[in-house]
Amino acid sequence: MYPPHRPQRSSLAIWSLALGIVSVPWCAGTLVIPVAAIITGHLARREIQAAPDLRGRVMAGWGLGLGYVSLAFAIFVYAGVGINISQQ
Repeated sequence: MYPPHRPQRSSLAIWSLALGIVSVPWCAGTLVIPVAAIITGHLARREIQAAPDLRGRVMAGWGLGLGYVSLAFAIFVYAGVGINISQQ
């Protein structure tokens, strides 16, 4: 007997979620990690849409959400630091 077919998870969705989680503590330090989470999340969604047997849409969504929130916070911090420096 063969084991039942188990749908594969998108590796891009896993990477998006991992990068999104990592981007939260360091969101004010760098813009690279949130941008990478956003890019891999969009690529994962496109990959999942093209191959409906792939799983991971929720993971890609969480990675996108965390990436966008971290990016927005980082831009807010950088803008605040820039305003603060110019006032001194």
